[in-house]
Amino acid sequence: MKITLYSIAVFTLFLASCHSPNKNNLNEEASIHSLEQLPENPLLLIPMSFSINPKQKKMSTLYGNKIAMHYAQQKEGNVYPSGSLLYEVTWEQKADSLWYGANIPGKISKIERIKFTEKEPEYSLYSGFPLRKNQSQDAAERITAIVSQPLAVSP
Repeated sequence: MKITLYSIAVFTLFLASCHSPNKNNLNEEASIHSLEQLPENPLLLIPMSFSINPKQKKMSTLYGNKIAMHYAQQKEGNVYPSGSLLYEVTWEQKADSLWYGANIPGKISKIERIKFTEKEPEYSLYSGFPLRKNQSQDAAERITAIVSQPLAVSP
C-alpha cells in the first residue's frame, strides 16, 4: 500500500513539474517595431553609455556610430566631428518577470537624435507610438546633456 501511495505521489510530482519552456524571453516591447520617420534603427548602433532614473522609472542608452564612438574614446571636448551620429533611446522601466526585484526596459518613451554637421548639431525628437518626429523647446539643453555623458567604461 505504501509503495502504491509513494508511486502515485512521485508520479503526481513528476506531472506537476512538467511545463513548456518560456518562449517569450525576448523583450519585443522594448524594440523598435517600425522605423516610420526614423532614418535608421538606433538599436543597431554602438552602445556608448547607460543611465537609470529610478524616480521617473526610466532608463536610457546612448548609441553612436563608429565616428562618434572613436571620438568618444579619445575625447578632448564635447564637439563631435562632422558625420558623428548620437541617439539617446529612453524606455519606461517594467518589472522583470524572470528575476524578482529587477527592472528591464518597457516601451520606448522617446528617441533623441543628434547629427553633427560642419555647421552645428541637428537635434530631432521622436516620441509617441508609433514614433513620430516632434518639436522640442529645449533642444540646446538636450544636446548639451547628451553630449556631456561620459563613455561607459568596460574591461
